[in-house]
Amino acid sequence: QFSVLPVNLVSFARCKMLRQLRKVLRRAGSSRQACRPTPQDAERAATVACVDSVKSYATSAPSAKKAKRAGNKQKDMPPSWPGCIIVGLGNPDAKYSRTRHNVGFMVLDEFAKRNGLKWSTVKTTRGLSCSSELYGRAVHLLKPTTYMNLSGESLSKYLRHVRKLAGPGYTIGPDNVLIVHDFLDQPFGQLKLKTSGSAGGHNGLRSIQLKLSSMTYHRLRVGIDRPDADVARYVLQPFSGTHRAQLPDVINNACNALELYLQTESVANVMNEINQKTGTYQLQ
Repeated sequence: QFSVLPVNLVSFARCKMLRQLRKVLRRAGSSRQACRPTPQDAERAATVACVDSVKSYATSAPSAKKAKRAGNKQKDMPPSWPGCIIVGLGNPDAKYSRTRHNVGFMVLDEFAKRNGLKWSTVKTTRGLSCSSELYGRAVHLLKPTTYMNLSGESLSKYLRHVRKLAGPGYTIGPDNVLIVHDFLDQPFGQLKLKTSGSAGGHNGLRSIQLKLSSMTYHRLRVGIDRPDADVARYVLQPFSGTHRAQLPDVINNACNALELYLQTESVANVMNEINQKTGTYQLQ
């Protein structure tokens, strides 16, 4: 009869049967009767053990299945909340990869490399993204592939994607977003963290503000200098001369600033540290 049961149930039934037999032996010893149990005692012990083991299996199986389903449901969830979405602005084509307008992409590429993250495509977001838990926070990196002037479309789609992962009990909005972008009206290499304000003539920020219907998102400005000549041509040209030689230091400082931003609870304290004209996070 036991051959039709799973192996683990047979083992459990045997242990149960042995316990029943020991009880019979103790009763027999206390009454100074024969120590060998009768066939009826053995059959009764086996029956009780088998029934109890099947009951135990039947009651535990649903909870195990539920746990498995819950695990499958949670495997794609971000590691913790509240999270932070860091967006680097730029243009996707290879010919723009080292231009001034793509410094946001450069910073995020280096930051992802530091943390061992690999870029992947989420079909519905029109961008490259990667996620990880850093400094106790769920951190999402996004590089829109819509071209600069339509960056807001990619970000709005990615926000919907993250909300779907987080579930209905969590709201995520502009306060969870940090934009890394080039800025003309700052000296080359100077970093500045802001929590609100206008687009400042930046088409990528203008698109984001239009889609978010808000100007209260955070942004890390990376200075690229304002030229005397045509601005549109200038931002789409590669860094040159001294700026090209100093660019790795600028990107490194910006990554350090991102780490400070993620580690520090007070944004005001981060601003005080980063926005110093001469300091750890500025080009020396």
